[in-house]
Amino acid sequence: MAEFTGERVIPGLVDADLFNEHVSRYKFAARLIPKGGAILDLGCGTGYGTVELSGGTSIVGADVSAEAVAYARANYGREGVTFLEASCEALPLTDHQFDLITCFEVIEHLENWRGLLAEAQRLLRPGGSFVVSTPNKAYYAETRGKTGPNPFHTHEFEYAEFESALKEYFPHVRIWSQNHAAAIVFAPPTPAGAVLEASGSRVPEDSHFFIAVCGAVQGGREEVFAWVPESGNLLRERESHIAKLEAELARKDRTRASPSGTP
Repeated sequence: MAEFTGERVIPGLVDADLFNEHVSRYKFAARLIPKGGAILDLGCGTGYGTVELSGGTSIVGADVSAEAVAYARANYGREGVTFLEASCEALPLTDHQFDLITCFEVIEHLENWRGLLAEAQRLLRPGGSFVVSTPNKAYYAETRGKTGPNPFHTHEFEYAEFESALKEYFPHVRIWSQNHAAAIVFAPPTPAGAVLEASGSRVPEDSHFFIAVCGAVQGGREEVFAWVPESGNLLRERESHIAKLEAELARKDRTRASPSGTP
C-alpha cells in the first residue's frame, strides 16, 4: 500500500486522533441504516469505514483507486461486503438501489463534483439518505495559512455554497457541524450506561467540517451526536504515536550512517 500522504487514511499509519476523526463520520451515518438496508460507501478508500456500516444486508464500497480497493478487499472483505473499483461520477450500478449512501471527504477532490451528486441522486431509493461530508473552506484556509492550498483539493465549500449545491439534487438537506472537541470522561470499570452533556456548535458556518443528510424525504434526527472511542486517552495515544515515529527516524538515521547501507 502507498505511504500516507494525509489524504488517504491507511490504518496503522495515522495517529489515533486523526483516524478517529474519520471513523466518527461512519459512526454518525450508521445510526441511519434501516434494518436490512442496502448501503453504498462512495470513495471508500482502504475500506476501514465501510465495515462500520455493518447494519445493512449488503454493503458496497466504491473507489477509483485500484490500489485502495485491493487493500480493502484483502483487509476488510467479508460476507455481504463488496469492494468495487469505479469512479464516483459514473458507477456501474442500477438506479434506486441503496437505502443509505455515504461519501466522506471526497467531493472536494472532484472537478466534476456535480457528477457525484447526480450519481448519488440516481442510486438512492426514494426514502433513503445520502450522507456527505467536506471540510469548511473558510476554516481550512485559515489553518493552512502557512502551507498554502491543499494540492489534492479541487473545489472546497463554505456553508452556504455546500447547502445550495446539495439542494440542487435533494429536496431535503440538513447540515450538521463536525468539530473535534476535547472531553473529560468519567468511566467505571464496567459501565452500565452513558450520559452526554454537549451543546454542539452555535455557529455552524465556523465549524471544521460539514456533514449533511440529504434525501427526497427528511432524514436524520435533530440531536447532538458525539462518539468517544475506546482509545479515549488521546494524550497517551499521541505520545505513543510520536515514540513510534521517533523510533522509525532513528532506524533510518542508522541505515544512512551504515557504510554497507544496513542497520
